[in-house]
Amino acid sequence: MIWTRAYLINRDDRKDRLEHSDNQLKLNGIKYQRVSATESSAGMLGCNASHFNVMMKAYTHGGQPLIMEDDIVIHQPLFADTIDSIRKSLALVDWDVFYFYNDGVLSNSHSLHNVRSGPSACCHFYVINAHSIEKIIRLLMQIPSSAIDFQLIMLSRQGKINCFCSSDVLVSQTRSLGSDIKHKEPKEDLNGLFID
Repeated sequence: MIWTRAYLINRDDRKDRLEHSDNQLKLNGIKYQRVSATESSAGMLGCNASHFNVMMKAYTHGGQPLIMEDDIVIHQPLFADTIDSIRKSLALVDWDVFYFYNDGVLSNSHSLHNVRSGPSACCHFYVINAHSIEKIIRLLMQIPSSAIDFQLIMLSRQGKINCFCSSDVLVSQTRSLGSDIKHKEPKEDLNGLFID
């Protein structure tokens, strides 16, 4: 595996999503620690705080954390068949974040793509390099709070971190459970800053 510890972010009142994720993760042999999602009237800020809190927990415990939200669908057998190849590919590059989710914009070519100039990636299922956690936490503390996806992509496009995703669609977000974020996402302007 390319992670040493897995964390599942789940709202306390969403037992349905916990059951869904538990089934998905058990089917794939992934042992995890459930972490209560941070509640916020602005869902995006709660989501951001949840991911940041997990990063802090991972930093404290050490290791390479896999961080996931509770609305993922793992695509088998591709997921299991590709993990070893991803691990070997990541060993050849300088990486900080690896996304298993690429918004479905790439073909299944079993290769890595740098997110800096390539596809959009999503923070529903990703792993952080153990050597990068402290740097990422420090960088996130220096920028305005926004959706965690946008923050990490912005840092990647500025050349401050190296984010990669698989060309294969290994996981996706299930629409049947509904989104917990009920607001308009900010739009990225041409300078990589975010506007409402």
